Amino acid sequence: MFANRRVFIVFLLIVAVGILIFTVVSGGYYPIGMVNQTFITSRQFRKDYRAISLSYWNTVKLYRPESENEQTMPRSVDVQAAVLDRLIETILVRAAVKDELGADFDRLLANKVDKFDGDAELQTKSLALYGLAFPDIKQEILVPQAEQDLLSGRLFMRGETLETWLLEAKKKS
Repeated sequence: MFANRRVFIVFLLIVAVGILIFTVVSGGYYPIGMVNQTFITSRQFRKDYRAISLSYWNTVKLYRPESENEQTMPRSVDVQAAVLDRLIETILVRAAVKDELGADFDRLLANKVDKFDGDAELQTKSLALYGLAFPDIKQEILVPQAEQDLLSGRLFMRGETLETWLLEAKKKS
């Protein structure tokens, strides 16, 4: 009787681990990279990749409606590299600006980002351009841009530029 219970428990454990692995992989919650002890998940990468691809395609259709061929689209590898580079920069900037601003970080970030919450035009245009709901636009575009602005201001006061700082930060990480 005891042996059957042990086999049953092992079986349930294997099934539970299998379901967990299936959920993690199908949901994209597995890491594809790590920058300064922060993971970049497949889900995050795919979401940004889709948004940037859709944004580029919509921009091409808007400014060059006669060119409907695939040659106007950049290569998928180039877009993926740009998305990954942007995610890395976002992680580096977020860590640096939190260190720079300390306890004032949340307040200053909210001052920069929360003013867009009531803008209905921005919300509808962001859905059309990026294919993302406004909370996603806020998290993926507005917050990283506000963090870059905050860090850029701090770096400017020290006589540095964001571009040179990013190059050095990428080399270190």
